[in-house]
Amino acid sequence: MKNVKNIYDQLYKKIGLRLSETKLWDMGVFFALWAWVIYGYLSPKSPYNLSKYYKKKRPDVLTFQVFCPTKDPQKFHRISIMEEHSFQSIFLAPGNLIRFPIFCFNDKVVSRSLAGRIIPELLDMGLPINPSERAQLEIKTFYDDVSRSNWTIYVDPSEFSRVEYQQMLCCYEAHREEIDSQLKTSKVIPWWSPKSKYPKSFEFDYRAKRIARIVYGAMPQPQVFSPQKISTGCVVDGNWMPISNETLTVYPNGQWQIHIRRKFGKNPWDNYTIGQGKVTFVDPVLVFDVESLHFYDLDSIKDITVREYFASFADNEGKKLTDFYQLGKIPSKFKPHVYGR
Repeated sequence: MKNVKNIYDQLYKKIGLRLSETKLWDMGVFFALWAWVIYGYLSPKSPYNLSKYYKKKRPDVLTFQVFCPTKDPQKFHRISIMEEHSFQSIFLAPGNLIRFPIFCFNDKVVSRSLAGRIIPELLDMGLPINPSERAQLEIKTFYDDVSRSNWTIYVDPSEFSRVEYQQMLCCYEAHREEIDSQLKTSKVIPWWSPKSKYPKSFEFDYRAKRIARIVYGAMPQPQVFSPQKISTGCVVDGNWMPISNETLTVYPNGQWQIHIRRKFGKNPWDNYTIGQGKVTFVDPVLVFDVESLHFYDLDSIKDITVREYFASFADNEGKKLTDFYQLGKIPSKFKPHVYGR
């Protein structure tokens, strides 16, 4: 038996040597690699097919619902947790399925958890920092701390009456423990995974694990400003990269950022956040503080100070940033951007 095994081993080595000499071995490896790539795309659990399957947001996916009685014994109020999906992957690398919950009342969408988040931290928008804006809202608070897992639900008066808001609130409070538990623990087995073979599951996005507040009022919108004098661009690998769409966005909760989109010719080249900070309320004014600010081309802004730069920002109606906010902690000078950070 051992002699037979030795004969097969010698034969295998001779065949492998002959294939390598005739380059058939290299061709075999080449075709094997291509077969692996093709299989990766055809496999139902490949990143390609997953991203294709989850490419469209699907708010029609029902995850959970509770029922509450009404005055009519034949009818019920219903709170549903639906969801929308985002599948992120790069080529054949393993990807992530992100599930964003959607709060619905009697089959109408009330709040999308993804819509109420701000970048770059993707924090919950929360409540307006401005007391006068907050006073216009009817607020029911369940968690008063700041957490990335918070979800502030705004009930738009143009979509829901105050009576409906109260019905919704009562129904949620009656089933709060069930709904919050579902947000924390809800998992889904992917459509391509039999439970017995592939136990992998996906939870809800960790930034919307609990309902912190239910607010009767339209979700407040951010303010957008543009500077009158902007950094014109920089040289990268010998090419001049002009900057366009430089905008300063101030969110109602006080977070703000300056975002730029650089373009090379007619094609978008890259997006960057070059500044961010926070607005705080110091009675009786709103104070605008800078936490970070860096530029790619200091020569284009060398003729103005940092304070003058911020004072030049205006909205589409011509109102200045300084008409709304008092400049507080501002850097003494501009700092260059360090590539790779």
